[in-house]
Amino acid sequence: MYKRKPEVNICIRNLDTKRDRKKLNIFETKLYRTILGPVYDKEKENWRILTNKEIHTSVKIPTIIETIKLNRLRWFGHVQRTDENRVSKMVLYMNLGTKRLRSRPKKQMAR
Repeated sequence: MYKRKPEVNICIRNLDTKRDRKKLNIFETKLYRTILGPVYDKEKENWRILTNKEIHTSVKIPTIIETIKLNRLRWFGHVQRTDENRVSKMVLYMNLGTKRLRSRPKKQMAR
């Protein structure tokens, strides 16, 4: 079974930052490059790896980010249709009632 790198798991959970989306796109491109393998170039008579543009034109499926966004929307629609007393719907509309502190983080011991 294939095991994901820890930074990819973090990216899948949180797509809010541009950096996370970029990491996920890089991971996906590397994965496709490995799957598709090298290509023989007849003009230069040697093997070469595919460029990013060639990879994206040859792969006709949605990107990982698009798939994650679609799954999140599907889950949101599912929760919207559930009863009011379900835990998932209560958690979705939960108001914690606390504010985030506006000071600098407290000092912690270095790990």
